[in-house]
Amino acid sequence: MAAPIRVSGQTPRPIAGLALSSLPMKTAYTIEQFYTCINDKNLKQLAKLVSDDCCFNDLSFPQPFKGKKEVLRFFEELTAVMGKNVKFRILHVCEGDGLTAAIDWHLEWQGKQIPFTRGCSFYECAEEGKSLIIKEAKIVIESPIKPGPFALTLLKIVTTLFDDFPKATERFLKSPDAILEILLKIYKTFLRPFINPLLGLCIILWKFRARLLAFAFNIIHYILKIFFK
Repeated sequence: MAAPIRVSGQTPRPIAGLALSSLPMKTAYTIEQFYTCINDKNLKQLAKLVSDDCCFNDLSFPQPFKGKKEVLRFFEELTAVMGKNVKFRILHVCEGDGLTAAIDWHLEWQGKQIPFTRGCSFYECAEEGKSLIIKEAKIVIESPIKPGPFALTLLKIVTTLFDDFPKATERFLKSPDAILEILLKIYKTFLRPFINPLLGLCIILWKFRARLLAFAFNIIHYILKIFFK
């Protein structure tokens, strides 16, 4: 592993009037500019930093985003929901072997850290002319659920089952999707007729609670605007 480059502080601003292609080819710089584009909602410049065949694997989603079009659609949605006050704050950037880099970050609202928004991202870049572009990324985001010691208990249960049933474990690890399909068929045949009505009732109750909370929030928001305007 190459010696890491440590960068602390805010994501740097783009240098006015200077094209990315005229700057030194550093993986860390490319990643920093990538997050600057997200913070500035500069999707046009962001598109120049992403390869046509790029793959963004955000582990919060069931499937990775593949290809520039799909990746840019995701970041268009992301920058929209971030609003005007939420920004990424890069804490450290470490360059690895080849054209790879890892960073840790969190989200801030007007300079204040938002809870449960810490994350680590791993990037692989590729050369394109005199510039570097992002070819692959893997994003791991902090979970708001903190199982603590229960995580070790759960891991112990899983490893014990694996050790007690090695052949079944090998089949599962080779094709987990096939096993899940079998379990899904069992659910549809035997459990769905009983569970679905209960789920339907729960969904109706949750929708009612969500509307009630939204109504209460709007009232509180209106009152606060009157007193703190």
